[in-house]
Amino acid sequence: YKGKVLSPHEISTIKDFSFKDRIIRFDGSNAFFLVDETVSGDGKPIIITQNDICQVQLAKAAICSAIHTMIREYNTDFPAIEEVLVTGKFGCVLDINHFCRIGLIPLELRHKVKVIEKAVLSGAIAAMLSLEQFQHTLSILQKVKYIDFSIHSSFGNSFNQFLSFPQKS
Repeated sequence: YKGKVLSPHEISTIKDFSFKDRIIRFDGSNAFFLVDETVSGDGKPIIITQNDICQVQLAKAAICSAIHTMIREYNTDFPAIEEVLVTGKFGCVLDINHFCRIGLIPLELRHKVKVIEKAVLSGAIAAMLSLEQFQHTLSILQKVKYIDFSIHSSFGNSFNQFLSFPQKS
């Protein structure tokens, strides 16, 4: 499915009908109204625009393509992957099940995901404070393989495949 904010007149199912009054016009296109400015915390309404949905789709396609490219590059499969580490604010505030629901992370990896808040900062501090941690970091760096996705044909080939959201099951 392609993510699209429908116009109110395009909504036809009873289930979706309750959302009809939340669709507004914003900068010339449809948007989904979540919260008004009185409760948003920054004095601005919170809405989801078509552009927001497109940005999520592009990020999803890039991440999925990267995962599948790495699997091909290492000649492996999902069962062989022991752990998927997610870091940064994005991973810490969102539910992993939602990542899987929109196809950002393959369902086969759902139970292998581990969220690590501030991993880069924590690792850098540990490496600066401990020679042992610094040497451990260097040993990890020796094992890292750089993959330039911009020149990898399988990344480009799979990118378009992963743009759409999965069908509801």
